[in-house]
Parts: sequence; C-alpha cells; structure tokens
Amino acid sequence: NGTDVSILSAKLTPDPVRPGGAATFVLRGALLSDYLHSEEVIDVNIRYQSVPVYRDVLKLCETVRPDDDGEITGCPIRKKSNGTTYVTMEYDAMVPELAPSGEFDAKFVAKRSQDDEEDVGDVFCVEATLQVKGPFHQRGLDARKEDGDDDDDWVEENERGIKVS
Repeated sequence: NGTDVSILSAKLTPDPVRPGGAATFVLRGALLSDYLHSEEVIDVNIRYQSVPVYRDVLKLCETVRPDDDGEITGCPIRKKSNGTTYVTMEYDAMVPELAPSGEFDAKFVAKRSQDDEEDVGDVFCVEATLQVKGPFHQRGLDARKEDGDDDDDWVEENERGIKVS
C-alpha cells in the first residue's frame, strides 16, 4: 500500500548525545495518504556495532506535536483539502549512564494497525546514525575550558595519572 508520511527532516538534540542525559528525536513529514488512524505504532530500534541495545514501541499519536505554524494536530490526522498537511513527531529517550562512546544506528519504523489485514504497511521508515560522547570526553573539554590551558598542557598533566600494566 505504500508509505503514508514522507519524512522531510529528522533532528536529534543534543548532538552528540551524552550518557546519562536525555535525547530528543524530532521527525517532520508530509502526509501522503488521506489520513492516519489512531492505531499506528512506531517501532524504535537502536544498535551499537550491530548489537541491539534498545527497543521501544510507541503509539504514533502520542508523539504528535503542534506543527511550526502552531496548528495542533490530533489523531486521526486528515489530509488538508488545500495544501500540504505536515506532521511533527517528538520522542524523548534517556541515554544509559554506561553507554559507550561511538556511533549507534537508530531505526524508526511506523506501521499501520495489524488489526485490518488489508491495511498493513509502513507509515514511514527513518534510519539515522547517532553520536554518543562518553563522560571522559566531556570532563576533558570542561577541564580545558576552565583552566584555560592549551591542549598539550592538558594532555601532559592527565597522562601522569594513566598507568599501563
């Protein structure tokens, strides 16, 4: 049956994400079908080095937010008779404190209700790469900013505490 929403933009804040903090995903798209029901779900999957580390299933309608023009969009979402109908979705997730630094692959797949076998299909699919910077990076950046030291002094000072056995 095709895709119901054409995703126009995807944004992650903050970027990069920090362990122990919150990450906010904002997806904005244009409605291609006549309407979205209230039963659609978004399957969120996040992987680190191809290993699944996070999964969530959301009700699409619970993620819908007011659009840029201030228009409140509720479910079911009906296509405007004149012009484009935009849909903005927002999802907040906590990043575990022990999340390693590196690249994570995120996939958001919204699907139509499976109650009606004739109307099963994708609403949209988005894949993205997320950057996670661990606490060491943050401490290092903050220490350099506070002390006013240049990079060489900071590295030399902190190498003294590193022992390799």
